[in-house]
Amino acid sequence: MSQTPKSAYDPAGAALAGLAILDRMGKLPIRRRRRKAAPHETPTRRSRINLVTNLLQAVIYLALLAIYLIVEVIVAMLAYMYLNLYQFETFGRLVGWCRELLNTFATQLERFSPELANQAYATLLGELGAKSVLLLFLGLGVSALIRLLGAFLHRTFVSDRPHLAKPRSA
Repeated sequence: MSQTPKSAYDPAGAALAGLAILDRMGKLPIRRRRRKAAPHETPTRRSRINLVTNLLQAVIYLALLAIYLIVEVIVAMLAYMYLNLYQFETFGRLVGWCRELLNTFATQLERFSPELANQAYATLLGELGAKSVLLLFLGLGVSALIRLLGAFLHRTFVSDRPHLAKPRSA
């Protein structure tokens, strides 16, 4: 019986040889292995620990969210007061623009739904003045700036240091 000659290039063998070389050089990516359960830890105990950990993380996240909201409102009010007290011309111009925005909104509402325009003006537009709209826009701007600052700080300090970032689970 004659044997068929093998080709000079074996892709599977070359890949295994390459992996062996990388393994010897220490360049293979390290895979995370699951931690073996200690003899005193049962799966139910681990699941209880995970549940408590997840609940604690949720409570901390909600507390941080509440703190973030309080800081955002305080900074928006400080910006509003600063504009009102020290930048009076700018404040007046901004209030005028907000009044024009409300008038445009009322005109559009009268055009598209005349029957709802009276109710909307009596409830929403009558109570929502130009200064309230300005405060709303200042709050949105402050929120955007705080989120931008948070994303910048996160990217600066955490992204460059993978050991500080949260591990990704597979």
